[in-house]
Amino acid sequence: MARAEPDGYTLLMEPRPRLPSTKTLYKKLPYDPVRDFTPIALVAGVPFALIINPQIPAKTLSEFIAYAKSMPGLAYGSAGNGSPQHLGAEMLKAAAGIDIRHVPYRGSVPAMLDVIAGHIPFMVVDLQPALQQIREGKVKVLV
Repeated sequence: MARAEPDGYTLLMEPRPRLPSTKTLYKKLPYDPVRDFTPIALVAGVPFALIINPQIPAKTLSEFIAYAKSMPGLAYGSAGNGSPQHLGAEMLKAAAGIDIRHVPYRGSVPAMLDVIAGHIPFMVVDLQPALQQIREGKVKVLV
């Protein structure tokens, strides 16, 4: 797309907003994500949530942060390196000053299944695939 002729008809729809973050994640790119692309519209938004295994003794985000501070190196899952889920958890890490360890998965659903099973304690997840699990109490969502 970066090399496409600017004909007014060729558009790139970025289903996962990775393009803006690629400049910070990769040392060399064959394009400049800021210079070579021009955003024209936000088409949709995807809500995210912090979910935890129900066995974790936290009911609020503040309680979870205190729990994470007491458990340095706490693992979390994501939909993969550089995914919005990964970056969301890293933002939480920086904002809360917690020591957490990233475990990348091949998608948010496999990571969520490991949260349910207790293999990893938490993750930031796109809300749609987690709704049923939240309703059934298989995971807790923190606000």
